[in-house]
Amino acid sequence: MENKGIKLPKEVVEVLQDPETIKVLTTKDGEGVPHTVFKGSLTALDDKTIAYMELLENSHTLKNILRLMNIESGKKLVAINVLDQKKGISYQIKGEPYQLHIEG
Repeated sequence: MENKGIKLPKEVVEVLQDPETIKVLTTKDGEGVPHTVFKGSLTALDDKTIAYMELLENSHTLKNILRLMNIESGKKLVAINVLDQKKGISYQIKGEPYQLHIEG
């Protein structure tokens, strides 16, 4: 998910990089119906980039993200919610998917 010029605060990056954090990703299908899943692989690569690994080729999440990436403009949002259980704080991040890597 690309962050267009906005840097994630250090504490949010740390929470995203913590394997103990509960991480939830929400996408939407072509009719706008939300699809929410836990994604433990979500992580911050840096303060501008969030990545995750999708293991299932036919997952609803992957299909939704591929569809969103092919939309010309607007309404491309996905939402991520992360819960720092140690501090009892959650963060919501909204953004647009912008890049997909497929490895054999």
